[in-house]
Amino acid sequence: MVKKTLFSKSGLSKTKSQNVAVRQADSYHRKSRNFLMRLRESQRHPETQKIASPNVSQDQLEILSYQARFGVFAMTRKEGLEGLVMIDQLSKITLLALEIALDDEDPEVRVKTVELISSYDESIPDSLLDKLIERAWDPDVTVRRAVAYALTFHPDPRSIGPLMGLLGTRDDELRQIVEESLNLICEKLGPPPPIADGDA
Repeated sequence: MVKKTLFSKSGLSKTKSQNVAVRQADSYHRKSRNFLMRLRESQRHPETQKIASPNVSQDQLEILSYQARFGVFAMTRKEGLEGLVMIDQLSKITLLALEIALDDEDPEVRVKTVELISSYDESIPDSLLDKLIERAWDPDVTVRRAVAYALTFHPDPRSIGPLMGLLGTRDDELRQIVEESLNLICEKLGPPPPIADGDA
């Protein structure tokens, strides 16, 4: 007589694979948090040699990228993004994570992403800049404010049109930021080149 069971083999297999995925995600989370804490500590005490700056490997970048993209909580995803930018701003992994995070479902993550992009001293790729400009029309006003401010750090003629479109906003703070940003961007870009006779 065959003994009946409440769980099929396929059901047990599915549960086992889910448990493995959960354990892997938890492991990634713990590793990235520990690594980020060490990195912050090393930057907080640059004058001492007792705290060594952690060596960065491709695996650690991948772990932080995983956290930035798939973290359950907004805080977790923000920490992953922060860690990537602190470690290697210009790596493909970091730039891709920032581009993806601009579409995050949580406005707090989108604002954090915009703030991190603002911290870049060097120019950012066109794909990331285009995505940033698109966020000038974000449904959340705090994201729109952050984007209007961030675009002053990456002046580009493509941002002028979207920013001018925000001048009619009802939000006084946003309108003020946009006005200041447009002035700064125009100052940094300089006057347009003179029109040649053949172009008139």
